[in-house]
Amino acid sequence: MNVFLEQGWSVFLILGMAFMTLEARFVQAAGIKTADMPTSMSAASPVAGKRICLDPGHGAGSSGAVGPTGLIEKDVNLREALLLKEMLEKAGATVFMTRTEDVDPPLLERAKFNKANKTDLFVSLHHNANAQNDSSMNRTETFYHWYDLEGPSEDAARAIHREMEALLKLPNSKVYMCWAYGVLRENSYPAVLVEPSYLSNPEEEKRLRDENYLRSIAGAYFRGIEKFFEGGRPEIKLDEAIKFADDGVIQAQVVCPAGSALVARGDIRIKVDGQPHYDYQFDTEGGALSIYLPIDLALGKHEISIAARNVAGNTSFVHRRFFELQKPIVRAEAKQIPLFGGVLKDKVIVLDAQGGGGEPICVAPGGLRASDVNLKTTLCLFDYLKQCGASVSMTRTSDKEMDNVERVAFALMQDPDVFLTIGHRMPEPGMGEKPGTFATRFGARWDGGTAIGKAMAYQTRKMLGTGAELGNINSRQPLPTEVHNWSSWEAMHAAQRYTALYVCPMMFDAPGVEERLSQTAGCRKEALALLYGLLANFGLEDDKMSTISGVVNAPSGAPAPNALVQLKDGIVIQTEADGRFEFKFLQAGKYEISVFLAGFKPAKQEVEVGDSGETAIKIELKP
Repeated sequence: MNVFLEQGWSVFLILGMAFMTLEARFVQAAGIKTADMPTSMSAASPVAGKRICLDPGHGAGSSGAVGPTGLIEKDVNLREALLLKEMLEKAGATVFMTRTEDVDPPLLERAKFNKANKTDLFVSLHHNANAQNDSSMNRTETFYHWYDLEGPSEDAARAIHREMEALLKLPNSKVYMCWAYGVLRENSYPAVLVEPSYLSNPEEEKRLRDENYLRSIAGAYFRGIEKFFEGGRPEIKLDEAIKFADDGVIQAQVVCPAGSALVARGDIRIKVDGQPHYDYQFDTEGGALSIYLPIDLALGKHEISIAARNVAGNTSFVHRRFFELQKPIVRAEAKQIPLFGGVLKDKVIVLDAQGGGGEPICVAPGGLRASDVNLKTTLCLFDYLKQCGASVSMTRTSDKEMDNVERVAFALMQDPDVFLTIGHRMPEPGMGEKPGTFATRFGARWDGGTAIGKAMAYQTRKMLGTGAELGNINSRQPLPTEVHNWSSWEAMHAAQRYTALYVCPMMFDAPGVEERLSQTAGCRKEALALLYGLLANFGLEDDKMSTISGVVNAPSGAPAPNALVQLKDGIVIQTEADGRFEFKFLQAGKYEISVFLAGFKPAKQEVEVGDSGETAIKIELKP
């Protein structure tokens, strides 16, 4: 496929004249302002040096959607792609186009073209139409292939989708995992396909005839692509042929390229033969990853997969390797001294991230799905609990849809001390307007549910400032505080053998919540509040324990936000916007605090605390 930019200039000019025939009133009617469009590009843009392939959908005999008055999708797609190309090149990217004129390369050829150019991102530009002739339908839809679930393609899809949704503000807009689209299926990754709007909508067709409106859509693409590249992407290094000693330890490396955000302990995803595996050690400073295979792993061939997500929310490619175990693993079990006095040691806890798959629970105005946040917070809490010595499992570890029967059946097999569902929601009738913890009341375990619920509500309210309340799942036995009746939560009602709770740390409609929870730091803070609630329930008293509080500053003296702060070898949190951090529920003794931030040397400080009270420290980073 020989496609040259020079060949497309005639079409470029013709289309440009056609698109500029209508007035900018259509742009104004859609609520699109000039401020929504990038006016200048910086040489320091995250896309500088990146190789990006743009694929204007359809072409030639494949017209794509056709608007009510005859506007053709293939022309709109090409014009948007050319405008986006201009923006990306101005920002320092190298751009490849599958077509620059009215031709229709086969889908496989488009994918091959992208692969041949070894790009960092493939974006296919489209506009949709309603097959049922519902002219009122208009929404934004973004797709990535199922093979790259929880991978860079999903990251790119969500980054672009958020910007497109923020611009167009169309209802019922979604990000989809798909199987069918050949241009994604046959492609290298990351790759996404975007349908910003429906050409079959008459008002939308009018707007799509306006040059400024098209430029604003191209601007949303540009900002989403920038956001995708902004945090960098970690890389997994693992020998082609896995070698390990008799102790069954596999060594790997997590590399964070220069300028990338770092990977924290707890943000490593490992599967052995398709099953999540959490027995590993990770050195945040050097990136060394030691994976301890199960001692009872059968002889023969096995598969391991490794992925890592950095604190900016960007995911590595999944690194898969097959290996053969030829003799039994011989390894002494590590005798880890758990944190926080071991009060959670051997406690059986099942964590349940609400929603998943096609059930987002609710969607924030900018497109953030509650089910995704639920999973991120749950994964962070899982890691914290493992570091505390708890026996902990999760109903889901990926974007998987489960019904309540499956969740309860899974929990019953574990016979847990606590079954904790983590969710985020919008206000609903009868449930109050505040975040809350909801407890089941069955049998003798009701008192336990009440105690944990109070502890969860208190710590959530204290750490997150959310005004969380404790409520009762069953109004027939109200608690001595605000009562929430949520009789529809079948999983809670079915939990007759254990203490079950549902906790909503924050409401999705609260100001600033979407921005906060789209970052790993926000989910990590939620998880820490829930951990403190469990610690308080199982015997630790906040006012009788020690606290380490501190501030991390850059060499200039300015606070260093989002730095990773690690307690001993386990619990990892992130600094606030003012550089502050805090560890609570500590027993007397010496603790090593390690701080990591991209662009600075790792900093370590030993801190000794007494039986109670607060110890304040200050850590200065060095370039």
